[in-house]
Amino acid sequence: NEHTIKLKIDKEFHALIPPLAPEELSQLEANLVADGCRDPIVTWNGVIVDGHNRYEICGRLGLPFKTHPVDFPEREYAKLWIEENQLGRRNISEDQRDMIGSDVVDRRSAIAKRERAKLGRKHGGDATPEQKAKRLSDTSSDKRSQPKSDTRAAVAKESKIPERKLRAAGELKKKAPKLAEKVRRGELAIKAALKTIHRDE
Repeated sequence: NEHTIKLKIDKEFHALIPPLAPEELSQLEANLVADGCRDPIVTWNGVIVDGHNRYEICGRLGLPFKTHPVDFPEREYAKLWIEENQLGRRNISEDQRDMIGSDVVDRRSAIAKRERAKLGRKHGGDATPEQKAKRLSDTSSDKRSQPKSDTRAAVAKESKIPERKLRAAGELKKKAPKLAEKVRRGELAIKAALKTIHRDE
């Protein structure tokens, strides 16, 4: 399905992807002109989840491209996929990977929490007091069995990012979201950002 159809760009999805450096962009453009668009642009419901730069260049130069649709139950899953996909990029700095890794931890934890709440609602309704009590103890033990530290450990293992670095990135996001955003874009190092915070404190 090679074509030049119009795809939708979602600002929030696009913002999750660290921008390419100018020289990387011109290299990508040179490759696309020489070899065509070999990697399909990944879409969800007609919205780009991977390949924004390729789409922009192909559109500008009138180059055909293929698309590869993927299916997610909802937006949060699409965002998680985008972030996990970014962890595999070779051209991002270690600090950017730490930051994105921390986003993956937060997103997975939030999705798990929502899924548990949904399950709770689904099994709600006319329960006996005993069933309600059992359900409460189930959910609280469920919360204990899947705390954020477990998610962090899993992400650390998969992405080979030390847990302490994921913790530092998480701390930065909580204390200074604007600085965290700069790290994600590759404009600042985590160490420098944390130094700034400690100085201000």
